[in-house]
Amino acid sequence: MIGAKWAFGLGAALIAGFALVIAFTTRDAAQRATLETVTEPRAVGDERFFPATEPIDVGKPLVTVNGRQLRAVENEFMEHRASRMEKTSEDDSGSFFIYKSLDEPPEFLFLKASPDKYVKARSE
Repeated sequence: MIGAKWAFGLGAALIAGFALVIAFTTRDAAQRATLETVTEPRAVGDERFFPATEPIDVGKPLVTVNGRQLRAVENEFMEHRASRMEKTSEDDSGSFFIYKSLDEPPEFLFLKASPDKYVKARSE
């Protein structure tokens, strides 16, 4: 009789353990969006390229950021490593990220045109 009580208790504990695992797994799956949010502060992996071709029209408004226009300051693309470009914001339409270079003066901003090419701009 003692063996049957042990077997019953062990079986009940095993079923309760499985029930807890299922409950926690379901809860985690429901919260996956908040539990596994990853942000990349650099340009690495950004595939939202700004559609520009060389020569770039210097002084031409490119995008609007916080109500201010970004204008091109160079007629050629600037080459930078994506790991050296830091996200600062998005344009007002939400289509493109705006970057600053860790190797350039902070008054210049950049739009990503291809994996390692950027349009250099200034806010006005």
